[in-house]
Amino acid sequence: MLVTVRKSQERVVEANGDTKQLDQIHTCNLRSRPFHGGVSEGWPPAFEAASIKLVDWKGTGAPFDVKPSTLRMRQTTIGSCILWAWNTEDYKVDVPAWVYLPSSGVFDIDATAGKPVAEVQLRLMLQTLLIDRFRLAAHREKRDLAVYSLSVAKSGFKLHPSTAAVKTSRTNGMASFTYEGFAMSELSAILSESIVPPPLFGLTKPMVDGTGLTGRYDITLANLFREDEMTRWSGFLNDLHRAGLEVTKTTSSFDILVVDHVEKRPTEN
Repeated sequence: MLVTVRKSQERVVEANGDTKQLDQIHTCNLRSRPFHGGVSEGWPPAFEAASIKLVDWKGTGAPFDVKPSTLRMRQTTIGSCILWAWNTEDYKVDVPAWVYLPSSGVFDIDATAGKPVAEVQLRLMLQTLLIDRFRLAAHREKRDLAVYSLSVAKSGFKLHPSTAAVKTSRTNGMASFTYEGFAMSELSAILSESIVPPPLFGLTKPMVDGTGLTGRYDITLANLFREDEMTRWSGFLNDLHRAGLEVTKTTSSFDILVVDHVEKRPTEN
């Protein structure tokens, strides 16, 4: 069940002196959460304790350290926090460009749930933290976006079912990327993640699966990252063609998280 919980309302003064009411919301899937008298116990999920520190940018971020009861982030932008909290890709989020820029501020975040919880709960707790501390306000809406559709070429599909022992694995090499045991829907999703500039395969729009294939396959794509974008795109299309695949331009409807407001600095710890 998809629900929207309005956590609080407040009024902020804009630069022109006008006031604007902000609805702070959670939008999430509550299918597995227990309800008591129509209200979910412990809602909204929140960390037992959390610290957010503005730090100097050192030139690179670090992977999030996610454990059953704690979340540790280093050198992270607000944009990265939003993407992880809502478990989404950047093309499915409408936010100001500055949220991804280290020059706008990076943060060290240490948070504890107080007890072991599922990762989905940690994500919801981070949503609450962003709403409380950065005054984030957001809503969801459907939008049609320009995409590439992955489909079977007229020459016919040429890949054989995978015999990989591992369900899905990716090997990054200097010359190529090998995807083993991937469904076409999974491959399309991973390729969509590569559009973050500079696009890894020259792909500048999200990709959706239009093959109709349900099996799992192995595919190798050339690593042309050091080449210019057009060369990457041409090499990518050639690799797909050898596999009996092609891409076409189309549109597809997506559920977009629209961030209406977010502060550049958090409230005090």
